[in-house]
Amino acid sequence: MADILTVVLKQYSRESKDLKLPPLSDYTSCVVVGECDNLKKSLLFLTALTAASELGLKVLFLSPAPIESLPGVLQGALARLSPDDLKKVKFKYPRCSAELRCEIAALHELDAPPPPSLIIVDGMDLYVGAEGGLLAAQAQSAHISALLLDTAAFLTQRDTAAPCYVITSFRPEQEGRTAGESPAPDPVLAVIDRYFPVRCTFTKGGTSSSLGCTTEIKETLQVYFSGVGLNATPPLTKTDETHFGQQWSLSVSQDGAMEFSVLRVKD
Repeated sequence: MADILTVVLKQYSRESKDLKLPPLSDYTSCVVVGECDNLKKSLLFLTALTAASELGLKVLFLSPAPIESLPGVLQGALARLSPDDLKKVKFKYPRCSAELRCEIAALHELDAPPPPSLIIVDGMDLYVGAEGGLLAAQAQSAHISALLLDTAAFLTQRDTAAPCYVITSFRPEQEGRTAGESPAPDPVLAVIDRYFPVRCTFTKGGTSSSLGCTTEIKETLQVYFSGVGLNATPPLTKTDETHFGQQWSLSVSQDGAMEFSVLRVKD
């Protein structure tokens, strides 16, 4: 969910970790969107480790493939985890949509407590390929999204002490657009949005270099939360241009170090 993501953003922010932020949403699901696949994967990986170590959650991380090489920030996060914390995170790598659905559906049959309190699906777009066309991709995304939320609701009912959260990531289709053209809504993401009312979006912001004896190139991005599920006063509407919950800046150095800075908070 979005509030678990903000715990990670605070953990790696310039500001104090005691930075007070209002709750983003009462919903237990969130979709992470953007073209920066490595950064999205790193954020989800950090979220899994932080949820286990800082929040004590049991995490199931589902991805088509493991991370081949860990940037420094992920190596540091892993090094800080205790053996007990590591046991709380389980990684599985279903290779296709059918295998992913089987992994999710199998959670209904778990007898040994406790069940996962956080389910992360990295790269849903890779599970809903266009082999059968747009309608098939939309149907697959709806099926996976509904199964995820149904499973989370089932696990929450089994363990009423803690809700089960769901976070997934999706890369929108950007092909066929000219420079400067506003991106059209992705028809598959539009389906996913019906199930995940809060969205965390990565957008590219260019590069910068630090001054000094050595030049360090940094990529800067904007990270912001939007969606109809955000907590806000007055209530936000779909036509509200300030449809933000929080907005962050992300700097990434050449060695993979990530640093966040909060830009905007909407109460």
